[in-house]
Amino acid sequence: RRAGRHPKSNRRHEVAAFILAHRDSLLVEAAAKLESAPPVHYRRAGAEAIEARLSALLDIVISGCTTRQLDKAISYATQLARTRQGDGFELAEVQSAVNALEEAVWRSISAEMSATHQAEALALAATGFGAIKDRIGTEFVAGATTGRRPPVDVGKLFDGTEANLGTGD
Repeated sequence: RRAGRHPKSNRRHEVAAFILAHRDSLLVEAAAKLESAPPVHYRRAGAEAIEARLSALLDIVISGCTTRQLDKAISYATQLARTRQGDGFELAEVQSAVNALEEAVWRSISAEMSATHQAEALALAATGFGAIKDRIGTEFVAGATTGRRPPVDVGKLFDGTEANLGTGD
């Protein structure tokens, strides 16, 4: 092994390069899911805006995979949450967008990356996406509890529970 080169360092760059190489197909897959899914604000934004937003998110994830530093991802997620909440998005809509891209990345890694590298690649991607989703959720709750933004509609979490639990009258 050459001095200064660590195998894990090379693998993280390989993961970032893999995601970058599959960028177009990942964006198309995630955008298609959003365009046909319930997130109303994303459908209204249109295909071009959706792709630009997903592209920015993917760039942040690639950066996190490369550097193993999540400060940019957390800053991005903070601003994203504040902006989307201020624009009237619900938390579920924003999380759906992140999930759509994460699922596309996972499917691509699982289908096309060698089995020996899949675990680390999936871990890197999951760490980045997880940090982003965690910060988005935290910011939405903070915005709602401080009165800066509209509250999160938690009523949707309970729709139909009476019928499912047999407690409805």
